[in-house]
Amino acid sequence: MTLFHFFNCAMLAYGPSVVLFNSSRLPEYSAKSTVAYGGLGFAASAVVKGLLLATFMTAVDDVTAFDLTHELGKALVGCLDLVSVGITLQRAPGRLPKALRVLAVGLGWGLAEALLSYLIPLWMGARGMEFDWQYVRIGITANVNIVMHVAFVAVVWLYTRQRAVPQAWKPLIVAIAAARLLLPMGDHYLQAVLGFGVWDALVVRSVLAVVSAVVARSLLLQYLSSKDK
Repeated sequence: MTLFHFFNCAMLAYGPSVVLFNSSRLPEYSAKSTVAYGGLGFAASAVVKGLLLATFMTAVDDVTAFDLTHELGKALVGCLDLVSVGITLQRAPGRLPKALRVLAVGLGWGLAEALLSYLIPLWMGARGMEFDWQYVRIGITANVNIVMHVAFVAVVWLYTRQRAVPQAWKPLIVAIAAARLLLPMGDHYLQAVLGFGVWDALVVRSVLAVVSAVVARSLLLQYLSSKDK
């Protein structure tokens, strides 16, 4: 039962990413190196953000309480992801079409976060003798985050082409990027201040991720189609 529960939760957390990779056109372009580079970009950004937080942010006494100053500080450090994603997109290997490059980097970024953030908790906890919905939630959260990361990478790529992007799109691009960067703070606010449960907060995160992905995909495809004309 122990390994069976862990295996199911791990498949829930990481299986959809494998399915997405294989069902897209990424294998046609041997894009594993691009996906891996996206993961390295996340890891490098996470290390730098961790050092900045450890150096400049003071620890809070109650991690469950909502401290606006502390949360804004973390969000400010999180803005480093804008630079990291931009560099990763620019330097990622592989001659992929632009839309597939965005997908590959976003998938690698999100998968690396899922592995580094959730694999150890799943391994340590999901092997318990009793079934626990907490680890199912972790698996769902990992996939929701990947959707959000792909949308974030798409709008960062569009922002780097801001001279060619219609002015009417820019508020949407900024809104999606801001939603991604403020997501941890918003999640904490919902639970600590508004009293949302963890599943309720996950529903809000899921809706935000889906809306962001739909809008980002629409903008990206419209931009690419206009360049092909």
